[in-house]
Amino acid sequence: MDKRLLKQIIFGFIFLAIFSGIGTGLYFWLKPAPTCFDHKKNQGEEEVDCGGPCPPCEIRYLQPITVKKIISIKAGDKYDIGALVFNPNAKWGAQSFNYKFNILGPLDTKQEITGTEFILPAEEKWILLPNQNINFTVLKTDFEIETSTISWAVPESDILPSGKLLETTVTNIIWPKLASGSLKPVYNFTQTLKKGSTGAQVRDLQVVLSLDPTVYPEAQITGKFGNLTYAAVKRFQKKYNLSVTGIVDKATRAKLNELYGHPVQPAVGSPEATLEFSGQVFNHSVVGFKKADVILLLCDNQNNIIASGKTQISVLPAGANRSFKITFYRSLDSKNTKWCGLFAYTNVFDKNNLIVAY
Repeated sequence: MDKRLLKQIIFGFIFLAIFSGIGTGLYFWLKPAPTCFDHKKNQGEEEVDCGGPCPPCEIRYLQPITVKKIISIKAGDKYDIGALVFNPNAKWGAQSFNYKFNILGPLDTKQEITGTEFILPAEEKWILLPNQNINFTVLKTDFEIETSTISWAVPESDILPSGKLLETTVTNIIWPKLASGSLKPVYNFTQTLKKGSTGAQVRDLQVVLSLDPTVYPEAQITGKFGNLTYAAVKRFQKKYNLSVTGIVDKATRAKLNELYGHPVQPAVGSPEATLEFSGQVFNHSVVGFKKADVILLLCDNQNNIIASGKTQISVLPAGANRSFKITFYRSLDSKNTKWCGLFAYTNVFDKNNLIVAY
């Protein structure tokens, strides 16, 4: 081979190597760093863009949070707005997600209310916004969860018990009333009532028993003491550790009057309370919580939701009870109102909400 040609070939390879090196260097210098959104399995993922340094692949197959019910209840000049949502995933919860209520009125008037919530694994949860200022008549309310904002997470195994996390119980329901400037009991049971009894006191008995769905779920107000009332009285007696006879005897009347016969004087200058609802929340976890929300729903005798209330408990230690009270100031008919839902929620994902004993 001609020496000159050989020399040209050698120099060509040298220049090619130099330019290849420069090109390779520029490529790796300008190449974007691997991410969990580049649709490539390029950083030790288990699958494309998941597992390893990326979010677990299991998230891809989670079922969506569903909306089961939406309510908008007029309360004087305001509205209670709420949505019942359900997380069907047994292991995964959402430590946060954004939501939006779209409230529609006449002539295309509308209002949006947004917020952030959480939901535990396999939890059915009310998102409730009481006493909202809506400056028009609400014709329709829509609710949506912004799925792109859901931050899925698995709660720490030692926080959630095998059963219910927070258990609610009712301790007292009273209907304050004012008559002729003085207080009087809402109900006063004086007669022995049993199967076959009829009249106003039987009707009042059915009304107060129906306030607790666990005692009188049928909630039939007839004024006649039949089999359903008999069964409800026995449940009531069992709940309050009375002799279970199905007869409203002296001890049972005393407990009924204790629960439903106490008048309450409203504070001076405050609106008159129409219903005061007291209860307790028990924490079954080994971890305490700095706060928990309690939600109460009231229904009419046809099981339509007619009112809602919300309060917050501060400091709920592990394995302990805490009391709460929710007071209503709106117009309610005691003979056509019962509580139909009592729920407590707390955020186990928020480490600032946990009280851990060391």
